[in-house]
Amino acid sequence: MFVVALAYLAFFTIALPPSMLGVAWPSIQLSFGVPLSAAGLVAPVGVATGLVSTSMAAGLTGRFGVGRVLAGGTLLSAVGLAGNGLSATWWQFLATVAVLGFAGGAIDASLNAYAARWFGPGRMTMLHACYGVGAALSPLIVTVTVAAGAGWRPAYLIVSGILAVVGVVFAV
Repeated sequence: MFVVALAYLAFFTIALPPSMLGVAWPSIQLSFGVPLSAAGLVAPVGVATGLVSTSMAAGLTGRFGVGRVLAGGTLLSAVGLAGNGLSATWWQFLATVAVLGFAGGAIDASLNAYAARWFGPGRMTMLHACYGVGAALSPLIVTVTVAAGAGWRPAYLIVSGILAVVGVVFAV
């Protein structure tokens, strides 16, 4: 049951980063002085690097095991989000989106393959429901920090901190 709980936590956390952009984008756009259409670059960068790591997931999992891929991917996601929040330029922001995509793809593919093999349909459903909870929570974090006048960057750093803590839990 402990492994199932960790899997649920993993899917909750991988949903946090991609769900923030929609709410944060107006503030991000202003901070970098980019056009509204620049948001269209974010998804392809994340998806492209996610595809690379997804295609490598079987090899990574075979070599390091699901636990290490999960811990490393979560910690790498924390680094990517911190990079987002600390980016001085638009291009730095996009580079850290690439890091997030790579980390998320490895986690998603490895954990889905593991769950498909060892969990039943009910647990698989709950696994993906946990993703939905994470996807609903991170926009709220952005909303709170922006509404409080702190901007979008603290939200990214808060979620980075959450991922760092969870990554350490996975490593242990």
